[in-house]
Amino acid sequence: MARTHLKIFTPQRGFSLIETLVVVGILSIIAVFALGSLRGVRSRAALSDGQILIVRALEEARNRAVTGAGTSDHGVHIEPGKIETFEGSVYIPGSGVESFLPPGVSTDQANAIVIFKRLVGQSSANPTIMLSNVSGATSTVAVTLDGAIIPSL
Repeated sequence: MARTHLKIFTPQRGFSLIETLVVVGILSIIAVFALGSLRGVRSRAALSDGQILIVRALEEARNRAVTGAGTSDHGVHIEPGKIETFEGSVYIPGSGVESFLPPGVSTDQANAIVIFKRLVGQSSANPTIMLSNVSGATSTVAVTLDGAIIPSL
């Protein structure tokens, strides 16, 4: 008896080169958009961190002044890339504690000094400090003469 060989059609498994290239292309486009939006998120987070840093420095100086810590007023010196809290009614460079703004964040203040009066907490000045990031977003921190610190985005 002779055997008959039947060839049964079996579909090939896997993807063709064109299908693979289309999927890789779509994933590449999605990745580019995702990375672009992550940069924006990082930039806004750095701006928020910078604002928090300034608010905390101002609050620390005001709180130290109100509680009578030390023997004098307390203040904050603000420059484009850093903040320095200090004790005294006059700012002496390097006399306090320095904090640096996050990379990509700067302030419009070239040399702002806010001094809070000892035991009452009133401010010597009422600046509005504007922060900006590399993407152009801004936020502000205002200080009133009665010592209130008001952040806003």
